[in-house]
Amino acid sequence: MASVTEGLVVTAFQLSSAAPREWEEFIKAFDAYVAEAVKKLVASEPATLSNFQGQAVQAQYIFNLLADARRTVENVERLRKAKPAIEKTPWPSR
Repeated sequence: MASVTEGLVVTAFQLSSAAPREWEEFIKAFDAYVAEAVKKLVASEPATLSNFQGQAVQAQYIFNLLADARRTVENVERLRKAKPAIEKTPWPSR
């Protein structure tokens, strides 16, 4: 993962830990946003297809990063415990 992506995932993890209920509400709202982007893609005219496709792909990618943030950080922590050399990665400790 790139540094900026790591920062996004770590921040999402921290927010989801600090306010779990609000985080779940945000994820549900973002999921609805992704669904809307896909609907626009499906309904788009050929001239705007690539624009709506890009928006839908980007929305889905960001949603996946955010929705999987907890699992991603937990997996990194699990690997860190299994292999001490991974401790140099900039993931937060719980």
